[in-house]
Amino acid sequence: MSEGAQSMSEVYALGEYETLASMQYKSATSGEAKQANIELLQFMQEMETSHKRLNQKSIDGDRGFVYMRLALLEQRAGNLDSSRAYIQQAQASFAKRGDKAFSPEKELQGMAKFDATSHYLLPFMLEARRMSK
Repeated sequence: MSEGAQSMSEVYALGEYETLASMQYKSATSGEAKQANIELLQFMQEMETSHKRLNQKSIDGDRGFVYMRLALLEQRAGNLDSSRAYIQQAQASFAKRGDKAFSPEKELQGMAKFDATSHYLLPFMLEARRMSK
């Protein structure tokens, strides 16, 4: 397989996993949604370790969104310390991309608004909207 084809298949695999985790997040129980997102983080780590062709800024942004979803799940469950820890991890992921830092409250509001959409948007689309404001 050519290097370009290999890169495209890796990006596609990650995108499909993100879509699956997002669907589980939106329709599963909170425990199942949390597990799906933790497994997505593990998959991202495996992709980074074994496939160096991935766009690191994209991975860091996507990872930040996953951490924010975990923060929302923890907040809804009343686990505020865990929620804050996930927010810090999200902010660290966004900072690696060079993104502007927002308050934890603003980050949670943005993620809740994103999650309220009736259809799934890839995280990079949310990021484009976020950066345009």
